[in-house]
Amino acid sequence: MKLENAREKLFFQNKEIDGLFNFLSTVELSGDDKKAVQMSIILLMNHPDFKNKRKRILNVIFADNDSVNLSFSENQIGSQANYAMFRYEKWTRLSELQKIICLVEEYVHHFWDTDDEIEVSKIVCQIVPGITFDPENGNYIFLNS
Repeated sequence: MKLENAREKLFFQNKEIDGLFNFLSTVELSGDDKKAVQMSIILLMNHPDFKNKRKRILNVIFADNDSVNLSFSENQIGSQANYAMFRYEKWTRLSELQKIICLVEEYVHHFWDTDDEIEVSKIVCQIVPGITFDPENGNYIFLNS
């Protein structure tokens, strides 16, 4: 599959994540946004259980509008993939910590293979320092605010 209008493929030099992430974008990310992505990966890799989690590639897409178009390669008949997509115009307005939380939350859904939002929030709080969560609804609470 090919992302139409892809402007940038993000590369992060880390052999521990080779084959686990494919970062694509239809918009050029700012230096601060790239830093948030890099920090999210570092935090994820530091979780003691991460090395034991599923090892399927996650396609992370930053889109410059409300839709993403994927197209087949010329000889391709079918495709199966896992995606985490972000509306860049909204995501880029968040604080660095909020950006990291959004990224890590999608990583947890994928690598821990869970859709339970309370469980995801619990794991995200183990990964990202400075936050906790409300066990009733999974909402994040910032400890240093």
